[in-house]
Parts: sequence; C-alpha cells; structure tokens
Amino acid sequence: KHSLISFEVGKKIIDTLFAANYELPKAVAEKRPSFLNFNNVLQWGGSVENAHVASISCLNSKHGCFGDAYDFIKMFFEDQSTDNEYTKKMIHHVLKRGQKIPGFGSPIFKGAESTDKRCYLIKDVLYTSLPVEDDVERLISIVRLERSVDANLVFWNALSIYLIGLTKEYASLVFILATQIRYINSLHDTNIEQ
Repeated sequence: KHSLISFEVGKKIIDTLFAANYELPKAVAEKRPSFLNFNNVLQWGGSVENAHVASISCLNSKHGCFGDAYDFIKMFFEDQSTDNEYTKKMIHHVLKRGQKIPGFGSPIFKGAESTDKRCYLIKDVLYTSLPVEDDVERLISIVRLERSVDANLVFWNALSIYLIGLTKEYASLVFILATQIRYINSLHDTNIEQ
C-alpha cells in the first residue's frame, strides 16, 4: 500500500528514528539490562568495546519484538480482506493464546503513547511526511477493539522501517545503534535524562 519515497523523506525518517531511540529517560535506563550490563563492565575495569559486547549480548529474543511488530504491520498493510477481517482474526488469535500484540503496550511505559515523547516524535514525522495517517490510525483502532493498549516505541520503529521499504532487521538495528551511541555518551554525562 505504500510507494517509493524520496531520499529526503527517507533520511528525515531515519534521522528521527535515531533521535528518538537515542533518548534514554532515566526510568528506562534503570530497567534496561543492556544499559546495566554496559555500566557494570565499565565499572569493573572493562573496556568500552567489552561494555558494548556485554550490552548487545543482553538484547535477547525479547528484541525479536521489532521483527514481530514489523511482520504484524506488514500483514495489516497487505491484508486484502473486507474491513481488515484477516487482521482482526489474527489479533484475536494472538490474544487468545495469551500473547501480546506486537508493538502495543509496554513493560516500562504504562499508559498512553503520549507519555513517551519518542513515540510522538516518530508519529509526527511519519504523518507529516507520508500519506499514512488514516491507515495507521485504522490499525491502532482495530487493536483497541480487542485491548486498551497504545502503540509503543517498537511499533513506531517497525512502522517507519516498513514504510521506507527496508527489511525488518533494520528496525532493531536502528534501535541498537542509537542506544549504543547513547551509552557511550552517558560516560561523559552522569545525568542520562535530557
């Protein structure tokens, strides 16, 4: 349902993703195992390189959530059924199995996406750069028919990567690169919150 976009729009979206993923509120850092590992290795005399390896090793299968969210978004955009019935059935089956809807809800940020300014930043750039607002809001409303949850940072990352035409592996890669850069900068900034 989306078409090729210009280099300028793609760059603007990628830049926004890096900026949003670079943000690291203290509440998130304190709960993120990758950040704790990064700091622990440095504290106990490890090198920055070892700290990155330790940090990235914490990005376990839970970071598969980027790929899952990407696949979910792709399924929605490719859903040719009347009134997105296929998407609705898939959401129902996921929830029936006791699983979460990929890209919705958050273990860290409880409540609306508006509490996480990073989501708003990405959403704003997507909606002003691409004609996707109606489709995305329809997907979100379909999810909310089943659960009162909001799209999270994983959703907006995966959606952005999908819309600019990259494969799902890039959704986690953008997140990892931006957060690792933030971790390096945290060495020089004792107050992570900006």
